[in-house]
Amino acid sequence: QAAEYIRLTGLHGQFGKAIDFQGGAYGGMLLSRWPIEDFTVHALPNPAKREQRIAISARIHPPGQPRFQFVGLHLDASGGDEDRWLQAARLQELFGSATEPVILAGDFNDRPESRVMQKLLTEWEDASAGNPMPTIPTEKPEARIDFVLLPRSRNPWKVQSSEVLGEALASDHRPVVVQLR
Repeated sequence: QAAEYIRLTGLHGQFGKAIDFQGGAYGGMLLSRWPIEDFTVHALPNPAKREQRIAISARIHPPGQPRFQFVGLHLDASGGDEDRWLQAARLQELFGSATEPVILAGDFNDRPESRVMQKLLTEWEDASAGNPMPTIPTEKPEARIDFVLLPRSRNPWKVQSSEVLGEALASDHRPVVVQLR
């Protein structure tokens, strides 16, 4: 599938495996219009031994612009937030004091008012705060659990726009699109 996404989009891409699944692999994928450097898969804490979750990170260097780090993630989906709490702490350890700007994006599996998101939002800015829209379920979204976060310090960007697309077929979440300048 990863090769097919790259072929269909014409973008640069890297896949990061989280687990073996049905004779293949399940994980996360990063697509970028610019070359991907230093692609890394970070295993996130999983003390309850449920499905292993990961964050994938890469350095992206747009022509004529400063390099930045992009992090895609998918946090634990269980009812309790104990694993997500530890996963959020690990994300902060890994990326909170980075010397270059970082974008954290993905499925946090928690609502903005949750303790996990409130903790993250002390260090990170919600890029969609000006236009928050629900992302799940796709047919009739009622909850917002997908975010694009920017560092509160060392943030070179201004949010130009943020929207949730009406796409309900490609995923069980609606896509969040944030334009930065």
